[in-house]
Amino acid sequence: MLGSFSGVFVGRASYTTRKPLHVHYLHQVVHLRLEFTKYKSPKYLLYSPTGTLLQTYTERPLELGVVEAKRIGSKQYRTTVKFPDKVWTIIEDGSFGNFVRDTKGNLYGFRGKDVVRFNDAGEEIGTLTIPKSEFKAIETSPDWPSDVDVPLTVVVEYGQPVVGPNGNIYTWKRTPDKYSIIKWTWQE
Repeated sequence: MLGSFSGVFVGRASYTTRKPLHVHYLHQVVHLRLEFTKYKSPKYLLYSPTGTLLQTYTERPLELGVVEAKRIGSKQYRTTVKFPDKVWTIIEDGSFGNFVRDTKGNLYGFRGKDVVRFNDAGEEIGTLTIPKSEFKAIETSPDWPSDVDVPLTVVVEYGQPVVGPNGNIYTWKRTPDKYSIIKWTWQE
């Protein structure tokens, strides 16, 4: 769940939770909640800060960003990202899984553990690659079944990147004896 920030910021929703997603839109905090019911399409519920239901959506609302991608070459895609107050058109090699924006007007595309930053005009202005996780095989006995995977232990593991309202990138890092939050800031 996102904290309380000011400014224009739209976060990513988790499609497996019923907890509200705090969305910061036009300097006003609103709450979006995604609900699933058995055999029905997902439903988005928009609440005011006081808990009043403002609107119900059956499709992803513009406040979360609506993405349309079209392949235009062997690896190239034209992606249009729409928010209520802004539309970006991006032409890139490869497709993106999700987009978010910050309070400065930048757009961020997620491609695996890469975060690609786009300016207001849709031009790529930076890429951050989250380090790869490392695992080590646990020593097993000689009679370990060959059809069973060898158990692994964590050497270092990194989480998925998250964009803060000012554009900073955060993730978690875990080692066998330590857990930490890592923050990257863009150098302007």
